[in-house]
Amino acid sequence: MRKSNPYADLALASLGQAIPSTAQEINKVREMSAMRLKQLAYQIGLIGAASAFAVPMVFAEEAAKEAPKKAERIEVVGSNIKRISKEGPTSVTVFKRADIDRTGAQSISELVQTLSSNVSSQNETAGTGGFAPGAAGISLRGLGEQNTLVLLNGRRIASYGLALGGTVNFVDINSLPMSAVEQVQVLKDGASAIYGSDAIAGVVNIITRKSYQGLESKVNYGQTTKGDGQQQNYNLTAGVGDLEADKYNFLFSVDVQKIERIASRDRSFSASADKRELGGDDLRSPTGAPGSYNFNDQTGWKPMPGCPAGNVQPSGADRNCAYDFMTALDNTPPTSRQNLFGLLNVDVTDNVRWFTEMGYSQSEALTINAPTPISGSNYSIAANNPNNPFKKTASIRWRSIEAGNRETTTTTKASRLLTGLKGTLFNVDFDTAVGITKSVSERNGKNYLHKDLLANALKDGRLNPFGANDPATWDTVKASTSETGKSDIKFADLKLSSSDVVKLPGGGLGLAGGAEYRRETVYNQRDAASAASKIEGTGGARSDGERTTRSAYLEANLPVHSMLELQLAVRRDSYSDSGSKTSPKYAFRFQPMKSLMFRGSVSEAFRAPSMSQLYLGSQTGFQRVTDTPRCDAIKACSKVSIEARTSGNPHLKPETSRNYSLGFMVEPIQSLSFGMDFWKISQKNVVDTLDEQYILDHASQYSDLIVRQPGAGAGDPGEIDHVKRPFMNIASSLLKGVDIDLRYRFKLDGIGALTITDSATYKHKHESAKRPEDHMQQTVGLYADPKWHNNMSVSLDAGTWGSTIAWNYTGRFLDENNGERVDNDTRQIASFSTFDLQGTYSGLKNTKFTLGMKNMFDRKPPFITFGNDANYGFARAAHDGRGRYVYGSVNYKFK
Repeated sequence: MRKSNPYADLALASLGQAIPSTAQEINKVREMSAMRLKQLAYQIGLIGAASAFAVPMVFAEEAAKEAPKKAERIEVVGSNIKRISKEGPTSVTVFKRADIDRTGAQSISELVQTLSSNVSSQNETAGTGGFAPGAAGISLRGLGEQNTLVLLNGRRIASYGLALGGTVNFVDINSLPMSAVEQVQVLKDGASAIYGSDAIAGVVNIITRKSYQGLESKVNYGQTTKGDGQQQNYNLTAGVGDLEADKYNFLFSVDVQKIERIASRDRSFSASADKRELGGDDLRSPTGAPGSYNFNDQTGWKPMPGCPAGNVQPSGADRNCAYDFMTALDNTPPTSRQNLFGLLNVDVTDNVRWFTEMGYSQSEALTINAPTPISGSNYSIAANNPNNPFKKTASIRWRSIEAGNRETTTTTKASRLLTGLKGTLFNVDFDTAVGITKSVSERNGKNYLHKDLLANALKDGRLNPFGANDPATWDTVKASTSETGKSDIKFADLKLSSSDVVKLPGGGLGLAGGAEYRRETVYNQRDAASAASKIEGTGGARSDGERTTRSAYLEANLPVHSMLELQLAVRRDSYSDSGSKTSPKYAFRFQPMKSLMFRGSVSEAFRAPSMSQLYLGSQTGFQRVTDTPRCDAIKACSKVSIEARTSGNPHLKPETSRNYSLGFMVEPIQSLSFGMDFWKISQKNVVDTLDEQYILDHASQYSDLIVRQPGAGAGDPGEIDHVKRPFMNIASSLLKGVDIDLRYRFKLDGIGALTITDSATYKHKHESAKRPEDHMQQTVGLYADPKWHNNMSVSLDAGTWGSTIAWNYTGRFLDENNGERVDNDTRQIASFSTFDLQGTYSGLKNTKFTLGMKNMFDRKPPFITFGNDANYGFARAAHDGRGRYVYGSVNYKFK
């Protein structure tokens, strides 16, 4: 039996009450004149044609009352943020150009960090040392970047060339042109029925300027008050042609950005891997220089001669010579970006416009890792080895300091080209285009070590782990690595709509329909040695795949009463590799008075497995864990860094989800609006991998996923060689929460206008199960998943002067991501607040000056001890570790 849900019941009840009224209107339509019937049939026929080639026609929605006639994928809901008179059935936040400027954001990534609904997303800091350095994504509701659909001018963008964590396809929002952005729209509701099967948590649509005349430039410079993290931004926007007089306009913009590194050693919480002084553990690597040796006779590991006393690291019977790898790492990698964007509009006739959109982005980021650690049975030193001072076979743990830090440069080139027509014919708006969007990432590394060459050099005595070595000898075992990742989408689409097909009691019936064809390809290739797992510390097999998607949708907006508006939508997505799914949506908007509005929606969603999840070859990564079986066996319980190999699965099934929302907006006075929206998301059959710690904690069930080296003695199961993590349809989740939005604008006599905005998200439930047979566990409040997020700002507009102060709040959470491991001793990570301040002056002709500070009180992020973030001492996806950052900019318009 279906469980009752108040959100769904209310929405469906409203729909049921409206049906008799709608039927009466249909009878009225039947009595219309033959001429009117022909006109109606012609309009509906044009709309239906859009979906005929893909799948059968289905009903859908269009907020015609609020949307402009030439509707984008996400409709603009008014000229201001959260204005009740322009609100539709779903919650949409709109950042206009002035709103963006007040945040001080120099990239889309910085802007979305001010969204309370964006939870622990990939950013420049979180990507340090990972698979996507310098890239950034959006994770609405904390459901992951793969569940938030990102659009540019209403159309899709190719995923970043290298999957996040090697496994998650996402759109790099840093590749989008900041200076060309006119506004950013955020739909905080499931929208798969309208925008596609990826829009489970919501949709972010970045809208560029449509036309521009003149020349405008902007220069921005900033740095932390510690003297690092320098950031330079140069923007230029130019445009020629008057659409009214010349019938054309060409807009062109250029963004250049350079970000300098913030070294881990320059922040107290990340300066050392030994966190004992901060209340954590000693996380230094047991593989140091000098190293350690073991005769495998149960006497344990011993430090090599010359190991400083402070580096001797005890663990049970072992005494390792530790290495502090954090001295080599960066909290923020040095990154450079160049973005180009062009838009050509030509009015072919008074009703038809030809448009061509062009974009190109290039970025480069440098990541540094400590010299390669050397350990394992392949590198044992034989008793007769000329360098063996003990004349007994010994295993070694040794750091290749003389070989140098491992350096990896990631270069990404993204491009976009589309052309199409839009306009109005026979009272029907149309928008059609064909295009291609792609992303190519190349990662090149140096100072890596080839396993076979290294083993031979140790065996024949050319390399001496017990003494000094010549750099030329190290060069004989070094290897350069390379990886190329590509992602592209070729597409064609057609959208038709009419906002006034027939008159209903509340206004005109709106109908829309559309169809879309996409062909997606992904490709990942590593150098031969890496693909064969011959390089220490990295590896992965080649992967590639392609698929086609055919989609069609219909939308209907029914103003059945002056106070009640219904929206119906359905979309059919057919994937060549994972089947088809129909996704419906039902929504209502009830406004009994001008100052009060209620809204709600129920929708089903479908997300096909990503290309990486289907076709990924074995991908190598590293994670800090407790080896539970070995801890139980020989009390070796210290956290260790292990290799994890994630792989794709071509037999994955699609995910399914259901979304509910119910809320209201009230405007007691014209300048004050307040809204509250309750939401619920239920996901099933979620594609996921078991995390390394879970596998080790349940080793008896997943013994086939754990590969070990030979044990040192009786009862020792052996050190972990690697853990396998194949993708599976195993997980489920349930989220519930509420969004709260406030806006108040009023005049201060003799001073100017004051605007107060507040956006908060409270997630009171996030339950998940790693496997179908597991019971649901509460995960909200666990690591990097706080219940509360809040962003508040107060802005003063005093003519030529302006100022803004903003408060950014991230709630508390636990220092653990597995509820089974939570006990009374689990650390609570404190909430984190920062304040930003900005001032502007525009008293000089065509010129605007801006000065600002982020984190003006120089707050340090709370200290954490969980996972890989423990090395850095802070939650990199949830907190900002830069410290106080000051910036200034000058904007000049050439007239």
